[in-house]
This record gives sequence, structure tokens and C-alpha cells, in this order.
Amino acid sequence: MMSKTKIIGHRGAKGHYPENTMLGFTKAVEMGADGIEFDVHMSNDKKLVVMHDESLDRTTTDRGIIKDWKIFDLKKVKTGIKFRNMSKYNHTWHRERVPELFEVLALFAKENTVLNVELKTDVYEYEGIEREVHHTVATRGMLDRVVFSSFNLATLDRLKKHDPNVRIAYLVNELPEDYEQMMEAHDFEAYHLRVDSALENMEALKKNGIFFRIWTVNEREHMEQFIDAGVRAIITDYPDLALGLRDS
Repeated sequence: MMSKTKIIGHRGAKGHYPENTMLGFTKAVEMGADGIEFDVHMSNDKKLVVMHDESLDRTTTDRGIIKDWKIFDLKKVKTGIKFRNMSKYNHTWHRERVPELFEVLALFAKENTVLNVELKTDVYEYEGIEREVHHTVATRGMLDRVVFSSFNLATLDRLKKHDPNVRIAYLVNELPEDYEQMMEAHDFEAYHLRVDSALENMEALKKNGIFFRIWTVNEREHMEQFIDAGVRAIITDYPDLALGLRDS
């Protein structure tokens, strides 16, 4: 029997709640998401920070580049207030702060949620981030539930060199022509493929659905197509919608 397509909440449940916040992660799990996707950078004092952008400007009440900040100061920055135009907004969002990786892992310690940790090394390399992220996950005994993804192939190769058993996924905007050979050469668990490229490669998806998680799938029609194709997972801002379609 083919296993069901997993539904992964993109940066939590980004369509409804502030992205990459403890609130958003909690809500995605309450909706029934099989997994959570989130992004990791490194602060000036080598702490692992969960945020999408390299900069604070878009999602927080402050400005600047994460790598220039120390964690003590980052923890004072508010991350919920910038999303007050969302329909579910309420004043409790003001309590949200920038999470560290260990806090997000602790939140899911008792769940069986799959965690997709994206290492954001495509702009800044963050020397040593691969080892630090691996160590943080490994010390909590959660390696079996974590998939590490990145746009940076060198980051994935470094993770594999550090621990050959680690699960890695290559984030791509376009499907490489030699994707099967590349997958074998680098020992990818999957490709994380952008939705528009996935729609152009439906034959490959139907043939090798288990090789693919698709991001960011927010249209009902596309969710249905990928579920029918049997892809490994859908990464979506609306896990509630995707779960409803998959389980109906």
C-alpha cells in the first residue's frame, strides 16, 4: 500500500499565524500537520536562530542582519506584532520572540512530528553551522525525526560527511535533468522542489513520488494534483486545508 502524502506546515502555519514562531508551530500541530518546516541561521555568538530571512526587517520590530546580533539582544525582538493584519490576530501575539533551535526541538520532544530544518546558508555560510545544528538535534535524540534541507549543496555534503546516516534533502527551484544520478551521488533522501517546477514535472512525480516534497503548495487544485501523484510530502502555509483534502 502506498503511504499517504505527508502534510508539512511551512514555517509553522504561515497562512494563519506569524511565521517561524512558537505560536505558529504549536497551531500547525494542533491542526494535525505531520511535520513542520522552519529555517535556521546563526547569531554573532554562534547561537542557532529560527527565522526565514537573513535580516530582521520584514518579520520583527527591529532591523539589521542576524549574524551581527548577539542572542541576548535578539531575544528582546518581537516577532508576532508585524503580522497584526492577519485575520486570527490577537494581542497575545505580542509575546512572541525569536525562537532558538533548541526551543523548537523541545516543543516537539513528545510529539512524533517530522521536523524539516532548513539551513539558510545560501547567502551567508555561517562557518560551523552544520556541526552545530547536527549536535543540537543529536543531543536531544531527535535525528530520526529530522530532515535537513538547504539550497546550498556544500552544506548538505558537509552534514553527510559529519554523519553519513543523517537525512538530507536538496532544495531546488528547478528539477535537475540528472536528478536521479545526483540523488545517488549525494545520498539525498528527497528533493524539495518548488511548486511551479513540480507542476512542469508531473511525469517524474508520478514515477518517483517518494523522492519529492513540494513547496510552497497553497492552491487547493495543486494540493489535489500532488496528493494524487503520491509525492512524499506537501509543504504548505495552510496545513488545515491540505489535511482536509488528503483525508477526505
